[in-house]
Amino acid sequence: MNKPALLLTLALGAGRPAFSQTARVVTLSDAVAAVLARSPDLASAEAARAESAAGARLARDAFRPLAAVEVTPGYASGLPVAVAGQVPALFGVDVRQTLYDPSLEAGALEAQAAHAERAGMLGAARGETARSAVALYARCRADRAQAEAAARRVSAAQELLAHAEARRSEGRETELAVERMSLALARARQRQLDAESERDLDERELKAAIGAPPAEAISLPDDPGERLAAAGVDPAAMLGNDPVLQSLERQAEILDALRRVQARPVAPVVLAQAQYWRLSNRYAKYYNQYKADDWSVALAVAVPIFSGGRVAEERLRSESAWKRAQARARERRETLAIVLARREAALARATSAASLARRARGVAEEALREAEAVAREGRGSADGPAESWAALADADDELARAERDRAAARADLLAAGDRLLPALLLPGALDARN
Repeated sequence: MNKPALLLTLALGAGRPAFSQTARVVTLSDAVAAVLARSPDLASAEAARAESAAGARLARDAFRPLAAVEVTPGYASGLPVAVAGQVPALFGVDVRQTLYDPSLEAGALEAQAAHAERAGMLGAARGETARSAVALYARCRADRAQAEAAARRVSAAQELLAHAEARRSEGRETELAVERMSLALARARQRQLDAESERDLDERELKAAIGAPPAEAISLPDDPGERLAAAGVDPAAMLGNDPVLQSLERQAEILDALRRVQARPVAPVVLAQAQYWRLSNRYAKYYNQYKADDWSVALAVAVPIFSGGRVAEERLRSESAWKRAQARARERRETLAIVLARREAALARATSAASLARRARGVAEEALREAEAVAREGRGSADGPAESWAALADADDELARAERDRAAARADLLAAGDRLLPALLLPGALDARN
């Protein structure tokens, strides 16, 4: 392949938006942060966690005092009897507080358990969203490299076809050989179209995910595999960082407390209440001793003696919920251990494949230098440099795939242990389960 044609091919590749001087630079951290901020699934999970947190606080507030200022205007022609639930008064103050109620305590614990589950779902959604963003970023970088390699492969196939046609005109090549070269060129062009289509679609998806206009050119300078390579991988520590496992273990603790509350043999309800009423003076004629200021304080204790089987069923329900949470936590721990082992193995295989791809690329590059040196000396086949350029394009394509797979495998492993966001040093790495 002649140098002018090669330089033209490289110039055409350099004119793409990925290398434009006016392109918007999007680092890996920027992309992941933008995706986290715009993800509908993550927004839904965050709203669900906020809802459950409010529900847990509301259930706890049942044990806080409640005060109300009331006005009960009314008229009585005789004795001031209670109407609308209150005696006619100018105004009043009512203070109530539940001191102890097993059913309200159980409701508060159940709300906390639901909140723990929603918090785990939020952590899992955050990790999955970040993992998908890293994989998409890596795909876009690989797509660009593969599209450039496909363009060089087409240029090499064009030169090989030109050589074959020249030999045919001299009677040194058959029609079948020329047809084979033409078919190889058509296939190279088809691969180029496929690569460019995949590149455009993936970049469109990335731009939509980060909120960039479709027509805006973006530059992707970070290599995700190298960017994440410094993150330490400790399977034992990562196992304890899993947000779903943490939420299930927290659920089991709360439900254990719930079943102990409902297992108490005596479950009284204790309420305290204080009232003050400012009554009208027109009722003084009905009483020998009358005071317009009326106040009262009371403590109510109710001990249930017959529940119709409700207490036993509540105990059975809380016991079953606790056992279910324990079983789910044990299952999650065992499953996660296997997932981490598989993802470790996948990362090792992807790293090895990337190393071999880089080695193969070096061999292809050295073969190209030798072919060009031989051609300059007038020795060897005229097709040698073009064939070497095609082989180098294939090596670049394979290397891009291998680097993409390596980055995705490392992101998968870090996401499984909730370590991906800390590796990217993003604010989203802060614990969202509080």
